[in-house]
Amino acid sequence: MQLDDFRRILTSFADNPSDLVFDRGRLLVQIRDEVVDAELYSRDGSLVVREDGEEQSATGWLIRRVAKLQLLADRILSYVPHEEHFVPPSGEFLDQLEYSPSGDRAAIPNVAIQVPGVLDRRPAGTTSVLYLTSDAGEGKTTLINEVARRQAQAYKDRRSDWLLLPVSLGGRGFSRFDDVVVATLVNTLRFQLFYYEAFVELVRLGVLVPAFDGFEEVFVETSSGEALSALGNLVRTLNSAGTVLIAARKAYFEFRSLSARARLLDSISQESVSFSQLALNRWSKDQFVTYGASRRLSEATEVYHLVAARLRSSHPILTRAVLVRRLVDIALDEDLQQLLTRLGDAPQDYFYEFVNTIIERESVEKWIDRSGEPYKPLLSVTEHHELLGLIAHEMWLMNTEVLRTDLLDVVTEVFADEHRLSPVMLRQIKERLPHHSLLSAIGTRKSTVSFDHEDFRQFFLGGALARAMLTSDETDLRALLQVNLLPSATCDAAVQRVRREGQAVVDLVWLLAEISSTDVPTSFTRENCGALISRLLDRQENTMAVEGILFPADSLLGRQFHHIQFENCYFQPTSLADCMLDGCAFDGCTFERLELAASTNIANTTLTACEVAAVYNLDNERRAFDPSAVAEQLRWAGFQITAPSETLEIKVPPLELDELTSVTEKVIRMFLRATFINELPMRQNLGVRANMFFDRALPHLSKSGVFEEIPYRGSGIQRRLRLAMSLDTVAALIERSGGSFDKFVKLAEASDGS
Repeated sequence: MQLDDFRRILTSFADNPSDLVFDRGRLLVQIRDEVVDAELYSRDGSLVVREDGEEQSATGWLIRRVAKLQLLADRILSYVPHEEHFVPPSGEFLDQLEYSPSGDRAAIPNVAIQVPGVLDRRPAGTTSVLYLTSDAGEGKTTLINEVARRQAQAYKDRRSDWLLLPVSLGGRGFSRFDDVVVATLVNTLRFQLFYYEAFVELVRLGVLVPAFDGFEEVFVETSSGEALSALGNLVRTLNSAGTVLIAARKAYFEFRSLSARARLLDSISQESVSFSQLALNRWSKDQFVTYGASRRLSEATEVYHLVAARLRSSHPILTRAVLVRRLVDIALDEDLQQLLTRLGDAPQDYFYEFVNTIIERESVEKWIDRSGEPYKPLLSVTEHHELLGLIAHEMWLMNTEVLRTDLLDVVTEVFADEHRLSPVMLRQIKERLPHHSLLSAIGTRKSTVSFDHEDFRQFFLGGALARAMLTSDETDLRALLQVNLLPSATCDAAVQRVRREGQAVVDLVWLLAEISSTDVPTSFTRENCGALISRLLDRQENTMAVEGILFPADSLLGRQFHHIQFENCYFQPTSLADCMLDGCAFDGCTFERLELAASTNIANTTLTACEVAAVYNLDNERRAFDPSAVAEQLRWAGFQITAPSETLEIKVPPLELDELTSVTEKVIRMFLRATFINELPMRQNLGVRANMFFDRALPHLSKSGVFEEIPYRGSGIQRRLRLAMSLDTVAALIERSGGSFDKFVKLAEASDGS
């Protein structure tokens, strides 16, 4: 360690950085109200610190004496939740570009072992970012906590020299990571020994690896991009050093548009950053049986086969960890057969039936009013749903996943007042509510309450949303719709509830359309209304018309629309996979991007005066941006184009990406995995087309300012490239070029690169 680095790191821990004194080998600084007096000198080219007669390397002294990571390891073991019945998930690993130029994914039987191995690489001169991805409820948080605890124990046993720090971001409204990191250290881990600047320095040293859990909550489900900018700021602060783990849903990695992650990549383009991904698989039979056995479910294999025969082996109840845990709870109480009967009768609404079974047990067995005889349930099943819906409603409005117990009491009092419950019943409800099987008391003092899993919070929020829709309470409905983009599971739960109640779809669509039309175009309300309307129209046989609706991403994915007329609607990028459009009409609509697939079924559906910016074929990965090519692709899919616009009526062969544009786009996509790329992995990735790119395309692309060659600092001789333009700009130029390499180069030359 150099003296300047030592001084900078020590300053980040000092109470008052201006009081740090270096004088002829003497070190004097105040840290946490303690005055540290030590000697600093050099031996064999390394800095050594002598304090109280004990000598340590400067790095070791900072880590053990100043940062006290041994104590942080103790706090992680004490306060990070331990999963007694942890079952290691399997997954697929997309390694960094340097290790896997081809982009092939490797099967990983035990991700809990793979994660520490990847994080332990810590390459010099590069920030490593590992994305841990899965759908909700498949074990990301549990895995992070388990790895953090194992790593803390390994650190205490001197088998490792770094710690994994879990930092939960889910459901928080924030614009800077420092507040969340410090809150985790101080409030969650009760560790108050260093500031955010010190945290960053420890990450740069490689002895602390932050695991940001819930990153997609802010990036995918909001449009502000605040979390994205915050991650970019953190990576820039690390200055091409350290390792970071990001837990995100698979949706974060499944964007096909280059511009989808451009804000992050453009913000760190000056740093050396490499990305890798570990995608968790859903549970298999072996993991189900292993978990059942650990819970002492004697017939775990028989239970698996019984459920699989009734539902199917790929059903979420058998493959999602959070639901498996609840299923085993029910199986241990011998209520399984009744649950399977109900699930089989309502396969489209399985989650409701699943939750209902849990609530029925809670109502009949635990929530008993013993104030008089005969004993009776305190609340009905419907009232349980309503009370939990009010809690989810309050969390949503407050933009949080937890409620303080005093606020929980207020919600309970409002509920009791609406239902005219007696003071005795209110007192009993307050006592039992924090211990509800679908809620969890958290914190060292159990002073806050959250839902046992975000799936349950989103489900009951859907119930609260459905209640507002059923009662036509516009005030409450507007309040719910304008907070943020509603989770997909919440929209599904709300629509399924109103369908169970038999509410007329037409009335609800008109209500949502009216709310959407009276709100400002930039609000969340319009997208949320579009998300709900698309679900309400799905599989409806009545002829209907909607006008001026803003539909969010993938609103047509898997939908079946019959005889629906869309007028002047706006569709964000959407896939048409498993979509059926029968007798529909789109008049004056705008589509950002339509993604066609073999499973797309279009019949008697017209496009009149519509604007389609791009078409992407999911089967052959071909894109079309030119209006005539777009029109031909849409006709091929089955649309009838009746627009008067001449651009959609030109009958010319569809324009496809030429070879140079195709190979250029493939290279550009490599920069989604690393900011700086050497020539060798590029050639390995491109294969036989490598010479075409380096000999024919790269000279023009370098001259036009798309790529920039930077110094190579490894063995041998090869080129090292970075994007000289923002990724967002490059993506836009590719679309405007219509697949022509010459046009792309000319557009790049005319662009300022911003």
